[in-house]
Amino acid sequence: MARGASGQARLHRVGDEELLDGGRSHVGQVVRIGGTVHRPRTAGAELAEAFFIHLEQVGFEHAPRFRSIDDVGRQILTFVDGAVTVESAWLRDDEANRSHLVAVARLLRLLHTAGEGFVPPPGSALRRACPVPGTTWLHGDVHYGNLVFRGDDPFALLDWDFVMPGDALYDVVTLLFSTRNLQPELPDEYEDRARSARDTLAALLDGYGAVDAQRRRATSVAAAMCRGAADFLVELGAERCGARSVAEFDEELTRRRFLADWWPQQSVS
Repeated sequence: MARGASGQARLHRVGDEELLDGGRSHVGQVVRIGGTVHRPRTAGAELAEAFFIHLEQVGFEHAPRFRSIDDVGRQILTFVDGAVTVESAWLRDDEANRSHLVAVARLLRLLHTAGEGFVPPPGSALRRACPVPGTTWLHGDVHYGNLVFRGDDPFALLDWDFVMPGDALYDVVTLLFSTRNLQPELPDEYEDRARSARDTLAALLDGYGAVDAQRRRATSVAAAMCRGAADFLVELGAERCGARSVAEFDEELTRRRFLADWWPQQSVS
């Protein structure tokens, strides 16, 4: 389903506020007012807002602009036109999906370059530390639900609650969650999905322009990302992560842990 570029589908209007749906953390709390989106400030908001300002100052066009804090304490961001498609039409076509994700990897290279020189405000806190240490400033939560597309081209990244310093490859390998991941409960599809995962990681590294040292550690970064994602899922719990049932939560946790153990055994050209 195509969604509004705030990352949410438009629902209904109350006065000047148009309620936006979508996401997991702020359901029913994000609104559009004219050309702006008003959303709750989370832990790490001060850091994210400073990063927005930095990106605007260096001319990075692919993120909303931070404008202010409204009179009820919500963050005010510019609304970005485009479409967010969580269930992408191309997701089941590995080749088409890979092509779209490679374009996102190129966008991430632009972001990481734009983030160079960013100095966080004194005393500002991270919402979450990166599981893979590093000095590159990351978006930290890159997936289709946080991407605005214009046609087939990714235009902007949304939902910057997890801005953090870390290994540049962390953002890149997070895109692997936007593929047909290996699932232990689907053994008949194992070889096909395994081949697709390796091919996708190789393509992402090409799209990002990874150097040899990054390529050598790519699978270990992917494993650490999956392990960190599993730990964060446990931290959130089934209700807060949006799982429809405990069984669904347990299945997703099992998949992430499975991938954390699987990736170190792989090699990618």
